[in-house]
Amino acid sequence: MWSLDAPLVALVWQQVFARMAAVRLRAAEVALLGLGVWLVYSLDRCLESWRVAANAEQTRRHLFHRRHRRGILILDALVAAVCAVLALTGLSREELLAGGILLATTAAHLFSHQHWQRHWRWRVPKEIVVAAVFGAGTLFFPLLRAEENRWLLAGPGGFFMLLCLANCALIALWEERLDRAHGETTLPQHWRGGKRWVRVFPWLLAVAGVPRNGRASA
Repeated sequence: MWSLDAPLVALVWQQVFARMAAVRLRAAEVALLGLGVWLVYSLDRCLESWRVAANAEQTRRHLFHRRHRRGILILDALVAAVCAVLALTGLSREELLAGGILLATTAAHLFSHQHWQRHWRWRVPKEIVVAAVFGAGTLFFPLLRAEENRWLLAGPGGFFMLLCLANCALIALWEERLDRAHGETTLPQHWRGGKRWVRVFPWLLAVAGVPRNGRASA
């Protein structure tokens, strides 16, 4: 309900990517990722609780954000202010520029998805956008700091985005009835046979992620 799971996942993977690239992240970079991911998820759920009718079927997280929306929005404003201070005092000019682009992309998706994009016939499914933005945010600081080791993150970073996509798609599959009630078009509904592919996709990733060192050495 407090949207803490996504920031924790992002922080763990951020450290994994930093170790792979042999870089040490600054405290401001770690804090910005955790607070930023929490802020995006919190705002998204507040906007959704605002948009969805009170008598519509809702999950516990929707009800929680509807009942405590004012307090959560005040907390969101405080977190946004802290993020601004951390960014302006702890990041380089290159990081600020790249971070501004990522922030603008995230904000555009957040608000367009809740108010306009959901009615577009040919829109990109939200699960693909969320996986790309979440993955890019997690990779953001390790990639900028990696320099000569940057190429090491290409494969694992792409695989991480696919894992995020599988996770988002499975959630959409489990909450299909709720999404339909809210007027939401999700990836499993987007094309014929989508539900079958959503179920198969995680297994394909599991097979692709199996280490092949033993086979190569043989």
